[in-house]
Amino acid sequence: MKNRMAILSGQEDIACVENELNDKLQERDLLIKIEACNICTSEYGIYSGARKAKFPYTIGHEWSGHVVRCGTGVTRFKVGDYVVGCYEYDPASEEAQVGNSSSSPRTYAYDQLNDNGYYGRFRACAEYLIQPEISTFKMNETVDPSEAAFLEPLSTVISGIKKMDLKVTDTVLVIGAGTMGILNALVASSYGATVVSTEFMPKKVEVARALGLQTIQLRGSSLEEHVEQIKTESKIASFDKVIVAVGVSGAYQQAFRMLKRNDGLALLFAAGYPEPDLGISANEIHYRKMTIVGTYTANYQDFKDAAFLLSTGKIKVSLLVENRVPLSDIDAAMRQAIVPGAFRISVLCS
Repeated sequence: MKNRMAILSGQEDIACVENELNDKLQERDLLIKIEACNICTSEYGIYSGARKAKFPYTIGHEWSGHVVRCGTGVTRFKVGDYVVGCYEYDPASEEAQVGNSSSSPRTYAYDQLNDNGYYGRFRACAEYLIQPEISTFKMNETVDPSEAAFLEPLSTVISGIKKMDLKVTDTVLVIGAGTMGILNALVASSYGATVVSTEFMPKKVEVARALGLQTIQLRGSSLEEHVEQIKTESKIASFDKVIVAVGVSGAYQQAFRMLKRNDGLALLFAAGYPEPDLGISANEIHYRKMTIVGTYTANYQDFKDAAFLLSTGKIKVSLLVENRVPLSDIDAAMRQAIVPGAFRISVLCS
């Protein structure tokens, strides 16, 4: 069947291409009509040249849609169901069996040609997607498609927050109030912790505050100025835990200065290109008995939790949708996504 999809042919070169989709479903596959697919930071990083990839490259892993056909063995879904999806993985693998599906073998790889002749593990920025039943979740029909498409980024946040063992008595600093920083702050707040965010850009501060988050708009240019401002405005001298949601060296320096002297935990959520310097010595980590946690991707249960939070409205993301652009104008969508300060650009695929 014919399928239009977004294809990156090179740096700053993306177009909507029509090709053939082999729609012969495996026993437990679903054919899904994509409603919305949001553009991730990693994807516009490839478009801008900040991240490297082999071309031609497919994109799209933050999506929502409706089931239009089911494989003969599908038991959890029916035609017409409103769905979102997680990463494809081998449910029979050892990793999946012990609950670590994010590390299990994948159907698609970033640096290998897929059966459709493209590189890239994800391909949901398109009219149609074939998705395994095991990697799919139902979504409440009342949720806007562009908001339902936040399943994947919200899942990665949930995965990281779980590693922090948050308590209601914890004070948490979230550095950065972009899309991912705000999601981290919202989820941390749902645990009952005291959460403070920091951000430079007035637009991001405004959105974070509109979502009920205590957010400090940083002034000045020096680390010392920022540290003193955070202490003064938050009335917290140091934080039990810090989430770094911006992949720059200054964010790490701020994190380690604001983390409590002993037994603090820093969650490194964001990657940076070029790679940032942590700005802390091994000895300091040792003597401060510091815990540094890395987080990346998410497991099946994290996706299930995220689907619940979005379906029930416990996490609200409407203010994080910057704009909606049709698939036919994918180049305009990508150019909007790379604008500094932009939240999610949602590509409407229907």
